[in-house]
Amino acid sequence: MLQIPDISTIPLIAIASALGILGSTFIEEFLKKNAPKWGG
Repeated sequence: MLQIPDISTIPLIAIASALGILGSTFIEEFLKKNAPKWGG
């Protein structure tokens, strides 16, 4: 787990949101690429 000392709530939420968006984009692209292999 990444720990950043002395960070306020707003930047922490912003970082978490950015990571969530990047993660969901990666998962979506992965599924789009692999769906034909799985008979999707």
